[in-house]
Amino acid sequence: MKKLMLVAAMVLGLAGMSFAQTGSIKNGTLSIGTTVLPGLTVSDKHDLALGSVVQGQTKDVSPTTAAGGGVQVGEFLVNGDPSHNVIFTFSADANLVSGANTILFTQDVPVWNTTESQSGTTAFAGTGGGTVALYSDGNLYIFVGGSVTASATQQAGTYSGTYTLQVQYQ
Repeated sequence: MKKLMLVAAMVLGLAGMSFAQTGSIKNGTLSIGTTVLPGLTVSDKHDLALGSVVQGQTKDVSPTTAAGGGVQVGEFLVNGDPSHNVIFTFSADANLVSGANTILFTQDVPVWNTTESQSGTTAFAGTGGGTVALYSDGNLYIFVGGSVTASATQQAGTYSGTYTLQVQYQ
């Protein structure tokens, strides 16, 4: 009889524990959110025109050179979410081509401004680019320049190539 009472007490005790465990389950809930940013746009405002270079000489157009005499600084306008950080990557030095002939274009360190002005610009950390926050209106103006050196035997002609700016949100 004592054994039966002991077994019954154990069964009831286990059943009670089972109910106690079921009643102690708790749930938590968290919110999920995201912000969708507008896509970045890059507008080519002005092509880079180095003007003429004489055989045996170097022609440099810095990013802050005033336009005129066949010279024009390259300019991009980047637009996106205001005050957001953007990673800027610039193309490397490149060969300009005229038929079978080439001349090396060496880029200067690009500069940026919050207005479309070459005055009061800030230089990127290097020719490869860097990270800069877009202005409060979402715009940032990028100015580029560089140089070419024509050897004494450089073939005469019109040389051309491309320069690329890549942007992405940080």
